[in-house]
Amino acid sequence: MDKIKEIIGRVFKSEQEKRLMGAAVLVLIGLCIFIMAISPLVGASPIITLNGEEEMQVECGSEFVDPGVKANAKDEDISDLVMTTSNVDTSKLGTYHVEYQLKYKKRKVSKERIVKVIDHAAPVIALNGDATVIVGSFEEYQEAGATAQDGCDGDVSKDIKITKEKVNDYTMQVHYEVTDSHGNTGSMDRQIILKDTSAPEITLNGESSVTVKELEKYEDAGATATDDRDGDITANLVKSGYVDVYRNMRENILFEYFISFPAYHLIIFFFQCIAFPETARSLISIFMYQTDINRANIQFHINIFCNHFVFLLIYNTNFSSSRPT
Repeated sequence: MDKIKEIIGRVFKSEQEKRLMGAAVLVLIGLCIFIMAISPLVGASPIITLNGEEEMQVECGSEFVDPGVKANAKDEDISDLVMTTSNVDTSKLGTYHVEYQLKYKKRKVSKERIVKVIDHAAPVIALNGDATVIVGSFEEYQEAGATAQDGCDGDVSKDIKITKEKVNDYTMQVHYEVTDSHGNTGSMDRQIILKDTSAPEITLNGESSVTVKELEKYEDAGATATDDRDGDITANLVKSGYVDVYRNMRENILFEYFISFPAYHLIIFFFQCIAFPETARSLISIFMYQTDINRANIQFHINIFCNHFVFLLIYNTNFSSSRPT
């Protein structure tokens, strides 16, 4: 301090100048001390940032989910220090506030969010019973009713209005409608359908009895189908069966062949069918569905059949006799 006074005495000659300069130095020193004292507070000023919109809308009767805030001081995350207060009531329409407050190192900061509770949703109607009811006559239908729930008004089942409208000769529609206190309308329909007791009608194209010559290709003329409700349903027709124009020829050839066939071949054929049923079925399948029918063809397959049995019989006998005992 004495050094400072000495420097001031050399620079300033008059007493008044010396006093002014001394006072200025003291003020400067005090200002430096003050800045050093408050610098931690000034440098660490916290900041609150809202997550989501500053103004939000929530449907009446639903749950309000606060998206919260983030808070930091310089690079430090201090979000857990934020205190939240809210007066939001989603059961009533109105404007509400959510306030976020933070105290950090003797500094206080706050942020506010506005929440508006609105009613734009219609009441939800639930039918008692099935949405589609089948009856013998419209007079048989017994009204089962319905219930309705609204987000703001709660149970509004008593306000449901029911109307009936005949859609066509087979269908009646029951309409349920309800409006809440804020003008939102919800609706639901039930279908009442007469039981379908009439079968579709099938009409053959051409005659119902057709004579076809042997080996002559048969072309089916088809048919049509109509229903009193569904109209033309020809596309749903399912055709089954076939016309065997080779049947008589198969029977004649088989009879003539076995009459002239050696007796021992018939015996072999019989035992072959018993011993090897799979092979027998193969031969029968060939015989029944072969389109190229002639005597030589059938004889060829039967000869193979019988020779196959004899071969297996001889092979098995030789193999059994040569097996060591």
